[in-house]
Amino acid sequence: MQEDFQKYVRSYVPGRMRIRHPGLVGLTAEDQKGIADYLQAIEGVRGVQINAVVGSLLLYWDPSRLSEADIDQYAAMFASMLPEPALAARRPAGRELAAAGKELRRAGIGIADKVACCVAPGIKRGKRARRVAHNRIMLGMLGSSLGCMCLKKGAHAAFGWGFALMLAYHLYQHRKVL
Repeated sequence: MQEDFQKYVRSYVPGRMRIRHPGLVGLTAEDQKGIADYLQAIEGVRGVQINAVVGSLLLYWDPSRLSEADIDQYAAMFASMLPEPALAARRPAGRELAAAGKELRRAGIGIADKVACCVAPGIKRGKRARRVAHNRIMLGMLGSSLGCMCLKKGAHAAFGWGFALMLAYHLYQHRKVL
C-alpha cells in the first residue's frame, strides 16, 4: 500500500479492509450511498459498510478476483477524492468539554475554599474545610427552613429547596459509601 494512505488503514486481511478517514466523519446518507454505489460498481467488491459517526469504511472483496495491487490502486484513488479536514475540525468535542469541566471544577473549588474560610474559620484550608463548611451550611439551611415554617411560606420554601440541593450534592459526593 502507498505510504500516505496506509495511515488510514486500521485492518487489512485479504478480502477485508477497514479504513478510518476524517473525511468520512459526518457524511450524509446520500453521500454514503453514493460512495457505497461507486465502490460496489468495482468488479470483485462484495460489500461496503460506512459508519459516518466515527469515519469508518469497511470493504469486502473477492481476493481471487482483485489483487492487492488493485486494492491499493483503488484505495489511493478513493483517498484522493476525500477531503482532508482542518486540524481544528478534527479535534473531538469531548476534549473541549473535559477541559471546560476541569476549569469549572477549579473555579468551584476556589469559591468553596473562600466560603470555607468564613464558615469554618478554625479549620485549615483543603478538603476537610470544604466538607465541614458544606455540612454547616446544610444544617443552617435546615434550621432556617424549620424556623421560617411558621413565619413565611416563601422563606420556608427557599431554605427548604436550598437544603434539598445541598443534600443532593452531599449524597452525590458520598454515593459510593452510602
